[in-house]
Amino acid sequence: IVALDVAKCRSEGSAYLGTLSLEGDNSAWSGRALVGCGRASTADIGLSNLTLRVTSAAGLGGAMDAFTFDGVKVADTCKLAIVNSATFNAANRGWCFMDGAAVDVAANKVATMCEAVTFGGASVKSGNGTLILGGAAKFYDDVGDAATDTPNGESFRIAAGTLGVASTNALNGVAVSFAAGTTLQVDPNAADADMLRYGAINTKWSAPFAVVGGGAVPVVFAPVTDPDSHPPSFDVAICTVTSSAASGLSFALQGRCPNYNVAITTRPNGDGTVTYLGRFARKGFILTVY
Repeated sequence: IVALDVAKCRSEGSAYLGTLSLEGDNSAWSGRALVGCGRASTADIGLSNLTLRVTSAAGLGGAMDAFTFDGVKVADTCKLAIVNSATFNAANRGWCFMDGAAVDVAANKVATMCEAVTFGGASVKSGNGTLILGGAAKFYDDVGDAATDTPNGESFRIAAGTLGVASTNALNGVAVSFAAGTTLQVDPNAADADMLRYGAINTKWSAPFAVVGGGAVPVVFAPVTDPDSHPPSFDVAICTVTSSAASGLSFALQGRCPNYNVAITTRPNGDGTVTYLGRFARKGFILTVY
């Protein structure tokens, strides 16, 4: 099998309809999974006429011989529906979301994509679950049908649920917008020191984060799993943007972080960038014995 192509399932006149559910273990398969029907329209963003439904990471295949930017490609207002929590870490299997693609994560589930995502045009995250992106963002070049490091106006709208970031450059160059009731999740337990210091770097775009309708970007911090391994006070980065982008950007803390008081502040980096961060202070009486 060279590729799994879920496309052009036509019914009811000009409408494209259909769902393919992958529920088995396809980890021995190294082909591409393509979901698209050729009906790209910015007016249709989030409409999912064709759906690829997956119940586990193994359902989408295993490792590929070399990095393939569209190892899983969703386009043309179609949808990738992830119904269970899963960590997608098949080596070299990149993701490509473009032309109105929707990535839907079911409520109370967490989907982690470890390989790079290539963005093309506008795409959307739907479903009330949490999507965590890793790798370094790339951008679709329709002339060469390839991924590049240069953004070209790509956007990613969080229409429902939560967006998390697992690597500093996972969103760099993408205009990310948040609808009402959605959140950006930050993990204070990240093992990557650069994530803790810089968070989601987005210096390639002039307006990197925004809220639909205006206002502060809603941010939530995951609970600190081992408070005793942290000092009484410490900083956890949310994001790093250019100084010009920072002038119109603000964040609003959602909920509380158990055992800590958290205040959102900024840190100029001296290189034309600003880091937004959460300043954690341990609650209660602290006794230090020397």
